[in-house]
Amino acid sequence: MNFLGEMRKVKAELESFGHIVYIPEPEEAGSKDNGGDYWGRYKMSRSEVKKKYNYIKKHKDLIDIADAILVINEDKNGIKHYVGANTFLEAGYAYYMNKKIYFKNPLPLQGYLTDELEAMDIVVLDGDFSKI
Repeated sequence: MNFLGEMRKVKAELESFGHIVYIPEPEEAGSKDNGGDYWGRYKMSRSEVKKKYNYIKKHKDLIDIADAILVINEDKNGIKHYVGANTFLEAGYAYYMNKKIYFKNPLPLQGYLTDELEAMDIVVLDGDFSKI
């Protein structure tokens, strides 16, 4: 969710190509937030937020109705093309559900995570959304 602003930009671009796009949108106050310190506005831990707003299930439900997923993997915390734990979980679920998996940028160099992602036959777009 740190890349929410970028997700919204990509959504608009994909819709201009005629795609129907779902992105996880915060429902609570402040949903106009463009990402950044997305979690910093809460007065509870990330796990409490995820439980309260049922985010993990909501993201899974979006994958269920989609033909494919697109991961917006930008640089974060000094890691080029970062993939967080929840994004990895979602990619694994999409793979299990036989959904096509696209990554905006090349796979990150994040140890064992990279090996697992490579095993999912991910299509790297290198920012070219016309490849979808």
